[in-house]
Amino acid sequence: MFKRITSFIITLILIISAVGMGLKPIPANAKNNKVSAHKVAFNKKFCIKPKKTIKIKKSNVSVTLDNYYKKTGYYDLTLKDKKKKYHFVVASRDEGCELYYEKYIPNYKIKAIKASGKKLYLKVSKRKNIPKAMSISGKASDHYETKKYEYLESDNIILFMDKGIKFDGNILSKFEEQLKEVEKLTGLKHTKHRCTYGSYCNNQQYIFGDLPFDGVDIKNTKIHVYVKNDIHPHCFAIPNDYSYFLINEMDLDVNNNDELCNAFIHECIHYLHTSNGTSFNSIMNEGFAAYNEIRALRNYQKAHNIEDTEFYERFGYTLKKGEVTEANAESLFLKEYTNTERVYPYGFAFMTYLHETYGEKAFTNLFSAAKIILKKEVKNQEINHNDLSSKGCAKLLKKKYSKTIFKDFAKWLNNNPQFISEY
Repeated sequence: MFKRITSFIITLILIISAVGMGLKPIPANAKNNKVSAHKVAFNKKFCIKPKKTIKIKKSNVSVTLDNYYKKTGYYDLTLKDKKKKYHFVVASRDEGCELYYEKYIPNYKIKAIKASGKKLYLKVSKRKNIPKAMSISGKASDHYETKKYEYLESDNIILFMDKGIKFDGNILSKFEEQLKEVEKLTGLKHTKHRCTYGSYCNNQQYIFGDLPFDGVDIKNTKIHVYVKNDIHPHCFAIPNDYSYFLINEMDLDVNNNDELCNAFIHECIHYLHTSNGTSFNSIMNEGFAAYNEIRALRNYQKAHNIEDTEFYERFGYTLKKGEVTEANAESLFLKEYTNTERVYPYGFAFMTYLHETYGEKAFTNLFSAAKIILKKEVKNQEINHNDLSSKGCAKLLKKKYSKTIFKDFAKWLNNNPQFISEY
């Protein structure tokens, strides 16, 4: 499953709210615009109003409420530590307050307690040491269970784990092996990119309801994988902002050769795809992930002398007999099915056809042109997100490869019965 939530939306809202709509901050007292300051201790709740400054006792720290926007419920603030300044925003919501940071504040943490009109209640505390990675043996025979929030770290991957997660001691080496294989197959590499600290915080809070790993790789230099039970694996990734994916405990069973886990590989492909290039419609996104996932699993079986397994039906990647025909192949692609699970078998078969017909770079060669079309769609308000529309995808495929590409695909299916199930 692929989905993206980024700080781009948050930033856009802030800009529109504060500037685009022409909103003006609540002014300070007209008779006296001088900023006044009061003192409180660390870890103590305090109330702050527009144009007021609160100093923290026995420190060089102060907090100033620069502006309050009544219509949006936004508060613009600055924390000053000696000569360094850190800007952040508090948004007042029905369910409470949300904090949005421009950048990481290394020595202090801020908690927004509540908001009431011009009044904002905060608490500033000293930041504790950044959590250290859990140490494991690297051996498949050793088994672990997290008693608290823990993370594992390797050269390219960080696993952020919930409480009560069970795993084997060689989990990181297995995932590094799978990452290397996926990069080889797709031609896409994990690269370091810009990441806003605000997005890092928002997504971690979205997953755990807290910031248990605050300060760990805040620049997103490694692939962040969150492990949490009771979730369906999915990916949030975009070029030049915070990107990660989620899996659950079941997906950590890396030493079970009878039931090879595919979730890490599948979501990792999504991650590499959408953090490097344009996101397409669901059929193409899921198809690209499924196509390379199956190839990676087959290569793994061969490398480890594991008996060949038929993955198509096991993962639900087979089409029903008569499901895709020359008459409906394009309309199914454009509508993307009402049953979203059907995008997987269609996408898997279509991506196999595309790569076998037009070469190993048939998908990634679409990135540049897709980016241009997507930009036009957003400008013309045809879409309001970062995925190329099905109409745009179809137009691009026809222009790049063949005007009859969907009919050709249906004909190809007739000659490749391994993609068709009788059930």
